[in-house]
Amino acid sequence: VVSDLVAISSISKAGQSDVILEFNWDSDMNQAISEVRERLDAVFLPEDAEKPLILKYDPSLDPIIRLGLTGGSDLFFDRYVAEEQIKRALETVPGVAAVKVKGGFEEEIRVDLN
Repeated sequence: VVSDLVAISSISKAGQSDVILEFNWDSDMNQAISEVRERLDAVFLPEDAEKPLILKYDPSLDPIIRLGLTGGSDLFFDRYVAEEQIKRALETVPGVAAVKVKGGFEEEIRVDLN
């Protein structure tokens, strides 16, 4: 048993298994990783299996909010509004770490050479 472990889930397919371990919020994650690594080292895996990889996930890096913008049929203009007005306004809000714009059409310049 690993200390402060709250839940275990897994997603497996041929040749791969992802196991997700959830811990209490106040857990010492360095200690938890050390315990998990110790337990994994004691497991006998098939010869051709790769050594398990332990990744630390930080939920604070996930987006807090996602916004959708709908407008007319001009996706170039919608993208312009999102980048030049909405994004710039949100970036000035205290505590906002990043604002990303996805979708719409980006302006392009086409050059034809004769």
